[in-house]
Amino acid sequence: MKTRSAGRRSNRRTRIVDTGEAHPHLTGAIDELLLRLAGGGAGDALHLYSREPPAVTYGYFEKAAGAVDLAYCRNEGIVPMRRLSGGSAIYTDRNQIVYAIATRDGLSGSPDAVYETVCGGIAQALESLGVDASYKKPNDVQYGGRKLSGSAMTRKYGGVLVHGTIIIDLDRVRMERALRLPDKHRERGAASHGGRVTSLAEVLGKAPPTDNVKRALVAGLCERMRAKPFYKPLSADEKVKALELVRTRYGTDKWNLRR
Repeated sequence: MKTRSAGRRSNRRTRIVDTGEAHPHLTGAIDELLLRLAGGGAGDALHLYSREPPAVTYGYFEKAAGAVDLAYCRNEGIVPMRRLSGGSAIYTDRNQIVYAIATRDGLSGSPDAVYETVCGGIAQALESLGVDASYKKPNDVQYGGRKLSGSAMTRKYGGVLVHGTIIIDLDRVRMERALRLPDKHRERGAASHGGRVTSLAEVLGKAPPTDNVKRALVAGLCERMRAKPFYKPLSADEKVKALELVRTRYGTDKWNLRR
């Protein structure tokens, strides 16, 4: 399903925070911090990053032991982490870009409407890189029937957080070992995670430069949100607050393994 451009930009501005490769616990904390700031009226933000070391992140309501192979992750140095949003478990490492949009009123309407805006922007970004990508309801962007990007959403702290991945390249062996296949996928006849996904490297024949993908994402998402991007890294005070969220939430077993 193709989506059309949202048209001209308004006077809305979106802050771009690019943290590069970062520890999974810190990336989760920054996502939450930006959501809290946006909900409090600080404005929209788009957080871009990759995770290093690798991580498996699972939805807020999932049981960690049911979603991932915790013993394998421990032995391989893969970090298990619970997300604020719902949805199924995913594997990420430095070969995927993760995006997170935090806004108070920049994404309105039903969940379907929000996903259509965001996934439309991602599809537009991938098209600019030479990929015939399309939005598939409710929250995927695909190529040839296989997922290139998946997203999840939550409404908390007075704002909306939509985050997801763009698969530049993929370690299929680690992904298959780290993730347990959900019952809903088995019921649909899926034998593994790998058959459902692809990567930009597979589609294009080689992995595009990460910076090119990030620029395309900023352009596509900001156009769909009718916003002008501006780059502003975390302040010293914001870094302190993010590290406190790591200490009290994202870096704790109480949060990550509580279900």
